[in-house]
Amino acid sequence: MTPILEMRSLSKTFRSGIRQGGRLVHALTDIDLTVEAGESLGIVGESGCGKSTLARCALRLLKPDKGSVLYRGLDLQDLPPQELRTLRSEFQIVFQDSLASLNPRMTVREILAEPFEVHRRGRQEAGARRMTELIAEVGLDESLIHRRPAELSGGQQQRVAIARALALNPRLLIADEPVSALDASVQTQILNLLGQIRQGHGISLVMISHSFPVIRYLCSRIVVMYLGRIVEDAPADEFFRAPGHPYSRALLESMPVMHQKSPAGRPALPGEVPSAAAPPPGCPFHPRCPSVLAGCRMEIPPLRVCGRAKVACFLVDQDGEC
Repeated sequence: MTPILEMRSLSKTFRSGIRQGGRLVHALTDIDLTVEAGESLGIVGESGCGKSTLARCALRLLKPDKGSVLYRGLDLQDLPPQELRTLRSEFQIVFQDSLASLNPRMTVREILAEPFEVHRRGRQEAGARRMTELIAEVGLDESLIHRRPAELSGGQQQRVAIARALALNPRLLIADEPVSALDASVQTQILNLLGQIRQGHGISLVMISHSFPVIRYLCSRIVVMYLGRIVEDAPADEFFRAPGHPYSRALLESMPVMHQKSPAGRPALPGEVPSAAAPPPGCPFHPRCPSVLAGCRMEIPPLRVCGRAKVACFLVDQDGEC
């Protein structure tokens, strides 16, 4: 079966510090990733690892430097603008900062009606009945429909953003840190809502987060990123039982439990993430790795099969032994 989303050798760089001549920041490097229809995939890693850039490249909000993005087998790079515009109704994103993603001058009703106008679905589809359905599905009171974003709580704003993403019945939903800015009690409500939506609509969900508890709550497969590269790709049950990459293990050990900001007794991941403008040679994790080998400093390990997972580490031998 054709994956709903596939990225092949995807790379993206940015220029920073132009006044000083400009430095090339390697946001993504040679990303190969597939998302199957109906799958719930979690992408996790420390801040700055490239998660959000990956989401934006996947939806063609950013144009990659090289590589390809295929949606249902269609290369988004090759599509004419009008065809790409039509296809965009099938994949949507929910951003971390819900207030910044909503037009402050629009009411909730106008925000929810906008996708129908942009995609020329007509007034009938965006009628009162559809508005009522969307509001009810995300657990908002209908009395809020004439309010503007600033008049809503953070949780209500995120529910409006989710309702807008669902307006055109997408097949793929990417949620980019959708609960990190919310209070603990509201986080659980939004995660439950996303889980209900995924099951009720049968959509594919890509959840991006720096929090393993959030990822574990919703996702059946885990992808770990480090400095713009994928270092592990594994089924969730196997990953949380026995992560294969040293970075994954260290990250899991250092992560707090959900809603707990100070993980007492948990060791911190040593060292700092290297600059994406000056990545180290060889394995990008080797300056922080407790199991570093001589070859790690010179060569970049490929993703190799390790049980049911794929791990980019020289500790995995050619036969897939971990």
